Order: sequence, then structure tokens, then C-alpha cells
Amino acid sequence: MLSENTGVIASFSRALAEGLTAQQSDAEFDAMLDSTIQSIYDASVK
Repeated sequence: MLSENTGVIASFSRALAEGLTAQQSDAEFDAMLDSTIQSIYDASVK
């Protein structure tokens, strides 16, 4: 969707925070954040 909206500037703070909790281990937190960043990237280049 993002790639279809050329020139659109978006805020990703909510997307980055989605699914992150204080109860997660460092490894779980990092994995969730990595996955989220990859999803945002994938959506922006397709």
C-alpha cells in the first residue's frame, strides 16, 4: 500500500510500538521490532 502512494510521508511510531511489551525478554523485544521494521520496509518497496 505504501508504495502505491508516492510522495506520502507517514509516521511509523504506532506501527513500531505495536506488539511490544515491557514483559518481553530482550530477545523477544528485538525479534518483534526486527519483524515490524521488515514489514514496514517490505510494504514501502513493493
